[in-house]
Formats: sequence, structure tokens, C-alpha cells
Amino acid sequence: MAGKLWLPSVEKMEKDIKAKEDEIAWRYYASERHTVQVDWVPFMNELAREVGVYPPIWKYFFTDPKLFRALVFGPAAAYQFRLTGKRFKCRLMQTKLCYFCC
Repeated sequence: MAGKLWLPSVEKMEKDIKAKEDEIAWRYYASERHTVQVDWVPFMNELAREVGVYPPIWKYFFTDPKLFRALVFGPAAAYQFRLTGKRFKCRLMQTKLCYFCC
């Protein structure tokens, strides 16, 4: 990512992988067909936090209630992570998000 982010230590990554594997083993049925399963929303939220584009949802509670409702009660969509970050498209994303909640 343009040399701005660094991977965590090997120990930290292995610990995270083990924790996720344990959670998957506990939660999902073990079979040959169900080998890689994750919940999309928590996965995307974790990834967004790692790269610094997770939207400050509670900020929108006070500054843009319509957008807040769309983020909390609307469908999860990848473009909600374009609300923050270096190259965000605020008006475009707000329009798309509010479309579902208005």
C-alpha cells in the first residue's frame, strides 16, 4: 500500500490466524465443501480498520443522521469504506448509502 503500512510480526499474524481458525472450527460444520468461510461484514470491518478506512459511524450520528441510519440499518456495501481515507468520494458515497435508507 504505497509503503505506508507494514505487516505485523510473524508471531502476531500466527496468533491471529490460530484464533480465526479456532473460531471457524467452532462455528462452522466441518466438511470438505465448507473449508473457507468467514462472515463478510466482520471481515470487511477488520480489514478496513487495518488499512485506516473504517468509517467513523458515531460521528455521523451527530453530523449526518441520514448517513448514520444508512450505515447502521442499510445493507453492508464495500463503498461505505470510501467515506474516509485519502481519496474518499464523500458526496457520491453518501448519495449511494442514503439511497437505501431514505
